[in-house]
Amino acid sequence: MKQRPIIIALTLLLLAGCGKQPVSSPQGTPNTPAATDTSDKAPHLLALSPEQASDQGLLNDWAPASNLLDQQQYVGDPKNGDFGLLLPEYRVAEEQDGKHVAATVWVPGSAKSSAVINLGRRWHVTAVCLYGVNGGEMKPPALIQYGSITEGWTTAAEAAFGDWNPDGTWYIFDTDFDAAFLRLALQGSDEAALGEMAVYGYALPETEAPDEQDGLSVSGNTVGQIIGHNALINSSVEEINIGGIVREYHSWDWDYSDERYDELQFETSRMGVNFDEFYRGIQENGMDILWCLQGSAPPYDYKDIPLDPGGDAEDPMSYSAHAGRMFQYAARYGANSAIDASVLTLAPGEQPKTGLGYIKYYEGYNEPDATWLTSWPEYTFSPQQLAAMMSADYDGHAGRLGDGCGVKTADPSAVVVMPGLASIDYAYLDEMREWFRENRTDQRFAADAINVHLYTFGENGGNSPEAGGFEETLRQLADYRDAWLPGVELWITEFGWDSNAGSPLHAPAHGGYSADEVQGQWLVRGYLAAIAAGVDRAAMYMLGDYDPKDDTQFASSGMITVSGGKNVLKPSYYYVKTLQNALEGKCFSGKAKAEDGILIYTFADPDNPGKRALAIWNPAQDGGVSEHTIDIGGAATAQLVRLADGEPSGIASVPVITNGTISVEVSEAPVFVLLYD
Repeated sequence: MKQRPIIIALTLLLLAGCGKQPVSSPQGTPNTPAATDTSDKAPHLLALSPEQASDQGLLNDWAPASNLLDQQQYVGDPKNGDFGLLLPEYRVAEEQDGKHVAATVWVPGSAKSSAVINLGRRWHVTAVCLYGVNGGEMKPPALIQYGSITEGWTTAAEAAFGDWNPDGTWYIFDTDFDAAFLRLALQGSDEAALGEMAVYGYALPETEAPDEQDGLSVSGNTVGQIIGHNALINSSVEEINIGGIVREYHSWDWDYSDERYDELQFETSRMGVNFDEFYRGIQENGMDILWCLQGSAPPYDYKDIPLDPGGDAEDPMSYSAHAGRMFQYAARYGANSAIDASVLTLAPGEQPKTGLGYIKYYEGYNEPDATWLTSWPEYTFSPQQLAAMMSADYDGHAGRLGDGCGVKTADPSAVVVMPGLASIDYAYLDEMREWFRENRTDQRFAADAINVHLYTFGENGGNSPEAGGFEETLRQLADYRDAWLPGVELWITEFGWDSNAGSPLHAPAHGGYSADEVQGQWLVRGYLAAIAAGVDRAAMYMLGDYDPKDDTQFASSGMITVSGGKNVLKPSYYYVKTLQNALEGKCFSGKAKAEDGILIYTFADPDNPGKRALAIWNPAQDGGVSEHTIDIGGAATAQLVRLADGEPSGIASVPVITNGTISVEVSEAPVFVLLYD
């Protein structure tokens, strides 16, 4: 084993009006936009990327707003006379000498469309340059604006594009404003075709000094509270007891009586489960429950959007039945016992119970964007349709649906979680926010948490959390949340990997590790990445395998499998339980930079500063083990905890402390270092 000393200062880490200048585009040189420079007030070209631009209004998949920022390396320096290598798409065929590149364009979906650019932080913007590639003038002109959807927009310049130019034209607008968001807003013309955008300015100081390693969630949850899983009622209360939250998939038809779908049976459900006892058992084990309503009920098809008969999918008043079901569950299992029994819709023989206090979190649907359901688009919610249903589910569309509709109507203390999207789609979220702003009297986003699903696919199976950019993707979403929905929690309620080698999402056996072991390692590292990104809750999918021999995606993604007709705990179950036990009561506090690619995340106990912890691993997929010397920041004692199959608390050992350092063997399996002052 090679000894690599890593000296880390853990003490520090653990604290806890505008002119228009049209110009043509001659041949230029490729460039890479300057890195963010916060050292002075010298304007420079901002480094932007396609995911920072999103469409508003009618979406246009074939020419989206992301095209405005997809060729930043070819824009040159238009503000200063270098007009890059871009030519209109229809001209590129004539240029085969490699000196020019095609300008992929943004063509707005309608004459009232707009594009929003998230600059990532506050900048003083000194110029906005737009590369126009179409013929005809913009009448009326587009508006270059700054501000936000929630606070409104201020116009900085009018982009009145000139006559057709076969070589394309850069339009340069000098500006003088501070902003974190830009907007290109059309006023009635759909003639625009913009090939690229360049923004100039300098970074403004933050109100508080930013900490790049700060990943604390909005809720301030501890590790034990953040981690969780998805489960069905075929798992026992004892098996479910791992992590801090369980997302319970709950089909609409499980509760209604055989005679009427609007008469509910909780203690004598059609599934043969007494849900009062089921939820009480989970709650008594100290776990939170996210109740996730699935599908629809008769007279609807299971996957239909759950409208009232004859309803309009974009009208929240058309979701009274769905909002009513949400109300009934929150009335029975929430914290409010002062509910008139006359509003309860119970089957004969059911006890009219309210305020049992078993469930605090409610989710009204699963994957409403249904990106995987391409054959039945009628089952897919548009952003406006989902927003309408969420407004009904949240509080009966601000009370307009009357008594008996909406979670908050039954239990104002309940937490409403947005139905988990199958993908992270910023344009989808943008349109939902716009709908709430235009259609709710309080203009609020009708959920207390935004919610997404994230899987890291590779070319030949799944990617590890690090190779798949798990933390970076969630960090970007957390930044979006901070900018647009401050105070709203961020949840990821599905992620994970299969252990069957034939699955397109499998964790591969390698380096002496079995597929089951790699799956467990990746789950632990996935949780750690989500926690570091600032996620408030993270639930893996799914507690139990459907069939470990089935190579279908998700059939073997569980922490529990079946062998010989009996449920068997996989290594992943013990690994995740060890994560929970080792870091219980602690919050993420930062990262330490280390040599040789190893990762070190730090954790602190908010109630006891003398108790700290490290999680250390090497994401390299090579099966190697190396020895490292770690400075433990003056801790008096230390304990190492390693993941092990069959050991819910891992295997603990006491390292020798030499001159304030310890020696740690580091591999792909995270090891936890518990420190005590």
